[in-house]
Amino acid sequence: MIEASQFGLKFKAPRIVMTKIGEREVKNAHATEDFWTAWRANKDALRAQGYGVTKKNDGSWEVALWSRTMTEEQRAAAHAASKAASDSNIDIPSPAGCEFMPFQRAGIAYALQRDGTLIGDEMGLGKTIQAIGVANVVKAERILVVAPASLLLNWRTEINRWQTLGLPVTVVRPNAATFNREPGWFVINYDIVARYEEELKRKTWDLVIFDECQYLKSRGAKRTKALVGGGRGAEKVDPVPAKRKVLLTGTPIMNRPAELFPLLHYLDPARWSTWTGFVKRYCGATFNGYGYDVSGASNLDELQSRLRETVMIRRLKADVLTELPMKRRQIIAVEPEDEQTREIIQREIETFDRLENEIAAATYAMQSADAEGDEGKYLAAVEKLRQVQGIAFTEIAKVRHETAVAKLPTVIEHLRQTEGKIIVFAHHRDVVQGLVRAFEADGVVSISGDTPTEKRQDIVKSFQTDPAIRFFVGNIKAAGVGLTLTASSHVVFAELDWTPSAVTQAEDRAHRIGQKENVLVQHIVLDGSLDARMAKILVAKQALIDQALDRQEGPKEFSAETITDSVVVDPVKPKDDRPIPNLSDDQVTAVHQALRTIAAFDSDRARQLNGVGFSKMDTQFGCELAARSRLSPRQAAAGMKLARKYRRQYSGEIYERIFGQE
Repeated sequence: MIEASQFGLKFKAPRIVMTKIGEREVKNAHATEDFWTAWRANKDALRAQGYGVTKKNDGSWEVALWSRTMTEEQRAAAHAASKAASDSNIDIPSPAGCEFMPFQRAGIAYALQRDGTLIGDEMGLGKTIQAIGVANVVKAERILVVAPASLLLNWRTEINRWQTLGLPVTVVRPNAATFNREPGWFVINYDIVARYEEELKRKTWDLVIFDECQYLKSRGAKRTKALVGGGRGAEKVDPVPAKRKVLLTGTPIMNRPAELFPLLHYLDPARWSTWTGFVKRYCGATFNGYGYDVSGASNLDELQSRLRETVMIRRLKADVLTELPMKRRQIIAVEPEDEQTREIIQREIETFDRLENEIAAATYAMQSADAEGDEGKYLAAVEKLRQVQGIAFTEIAKVRHETAVAKLPTVIEHLRQTEGKIIVFAHHRDVVQGLVRAFEADGVVSISGDTPTEKRQDIVKSFQTDPAIRFFVGNIKAAGVGLTLTASSHVVFAELDWTPSAVTQAEDRAHRIGQKENVLVQHIVLDGSLDARMAKILVAKQALIDQALDRQEGPKEFSAETITDSVVVDPVKPKDDRPIPNLSDDQVTAVHQALRTIAAFDSDRARQLNGVGFSKMDTQFGCELAARSRLSPRQAAAGMKLARKYRRQYSGEIYERIFGQE
């Protein structure tokens, strides 16, 4: 090994950066004459040891020394710790009558070894009390808890039950906030943190806990900037200062990996330093002329490894609670019985298909104008697409509501045939109210967005303990997180949410610690309806998101089209700000080959959802490019975007010719 001291190099502080081969540590120093002498004589040997040289913008040369951030032994130990089910070598205070389970003790031990921790345990494993356990061990005096409004009282209850610090608990209310009382716990909801940003950042907290931290997935949201900071340059916002940070979520990835970055950067800014590096490595991001498209996912095995090596501990129920039964999901399609319901379903599907065709046509017009380089035509097409999308959202919401109301008698009839306690979830207020009215004589309680926060725990307790209460009816958003409803092992969805994680969270109100039976999840849908389509897609997306977090190592990867299910129009910039990639002749040929391969699978022009060929939004444009005898530079650039999006449908050799070994 050649020592840097031999060359008189004075290295700056090391940095951790993402490279094409993963995370590396790099140190930089100005090149010396002794180094140049050694470089000319032993260049290959120095490169093998991690040395490199770079010419800077001012013409000077700089030496870089690259190394791995962790040894294989360290990585293996970090992986084991992030999945640990027991730890008996640490004293964790707990009140009389309360005892942490072995895997919860391991979670607390993991968090104590770092300044920032993401406890990503599957729902129902006690993330709340693990965070309180951390406070007990470190003897924190000033603690901030941020949670959804519906969970504030639950936090107060759990803190008073599990803390050994004897600190007062203040639930911060709108327009009545005070952070002057110290020491103590201060519990506040995400909806109001932005208005108290200055007070939250006035002093350094001993411990901050962000529950359901997926609420901070949007980098530009006010609450995200108020809590974890963001921006750069003059627009940079500092995060809430804290000696120790613990973030909690059962669903670290709501829809796509890009949503993780604000949380990871807050927890460990040295290891998760730059947005661009993250999305290029883990979101398959490409610069599309207006910004980076971060809707996809890539290198997911590596992402999971890095999460576990740096900040995340995540255990599954199946791993740590072998006695806890698994869930079973059923989609129950019911034939509509009356002509009016059939007409509503027909109108729903016709509306959906018409709007989907209009969006596809507007998308094609935008893609074509972009490929032609016609700025005026392109801007007009983008505006048209936005208008169509806005109309589509309004119309689809209306017809889905009509179908939900029409389906209500079917759901009620199904529920009347069940036995035992049942948890029912719906979306629309009148559907929730209709279900409550239908089962008043059977014993029913309900939580919706209108339910006062202070009454929710009493409602839950009533369902959990009163044998006369048979039904719990909840709004998916309002009752889908934080509640424990283990008195039932049967969950029925009268309606669905577009987001798979919201459905999973609602399911897990029954699949939590204390559940002793197999949990049955049923989706009641009318045959041929949009809900029937959605149920299949949602269950598939649940599996995909689970795969990103919990899958075994293997060659499978996400593609952008499997994660997104809507057309997103990026902010428009002038043509001059959207340079055409400088593609080689071989790259252009390879793009054309990829498009022709995909088009060959698309003989039905996306009439069926079969997982091959182009989607309905891309089929016209993609097939037209494929049919051309040659591609212009701008057409090849447009085709390159499609080639990345549908990369699983052609050979790896063609992919490497287009994109290289990235």
